[in-house]
Amino acid sequence: MFKNFTSDAEFARKEERITKIKAKELYDKGYMDQVEVVIFKGLAQFHRFLFSEAYDFVGEV
Repeated sequence: MFKNFTSDAEFARKEERITKIKAKELYDKGYMDQVEVVIFKGLAQFHRFLFSEAYDFVGEV
């Protein structure tokens, strides 16, 4: 989890940086071809992968 931020802007920059790295990893490693994104389960898997370092609630309703 992200901790010790002094501002929302600092948090947003960190979130953006990490999720861009994770999104590239999804593409480069072929993970996108392994998930059914047309169903909630697939979208939740992507959400969990991209944002798990930032939020506790990722992949949940």
